[in-house]
Amino acid sequence: MTRIDVRDLPPSERHATIHAEFADLDRGETLELVNDHEPKPFFYELQAEDPTFDAESYEAEQRGPEEFVARFPKTTASSVVHLDDLDETPHAVVFPDSEPKTVRLRLAAGESIPEHQHPDRQIVLYLVSGEMKLDVGDETRDIETGDVVRFDGEQEVAPHATTDSTALLVLAPRATDAD
Repeated sequence: MTRIDVRDLPPSERHATIHAEFADLDRGETLELVNDHEPKPFFYELQAEDPTFDAESYEAEQRGPEEFVARFPKTTASSVVHLDDLDETPHAVVFPDSEPKTVRLRLAAGESIPEHQHPDRQIVLYLVSGEMKLDVGDETRDIETGDVVRFDGEQEVAPHATTDSTALLVLAPRATDAD
């Protein structure tokens, strides 16, 4: 476990120092922080900004009048989301604020999404259930449960559900020439 005592640091330097130490941790490791107050503001900051922070396992205790010890663990594994737990329709972001953008699309039979683009993205669509007609550029593809389609987000795309359908889309940032 990595331990850092920030009580002697100027308050203006504490968060940046703690962020740097947390960033250096491997998955499953914990940063133990000693501070002169419970670091709840930092807890909220880390929870909002770093998806590797395991907020549910956070612990803090007061050991003295000016000694608080808090443990900031990193998650041990990737996040798990059950698609049926996502309520938004027709689409729901599976892992908010994470790349690549992952979206669950649910359409009832006869529903469709108007033609649109995802500039600067490469798209992979996996049809979890149902049947769709997928317009991509000048082509229309009939896809069914289990099919995987890859296409360039610069093309116009429009999914049309022929039966109740659920798809998982991964919208990856397009690699640049520098990549």
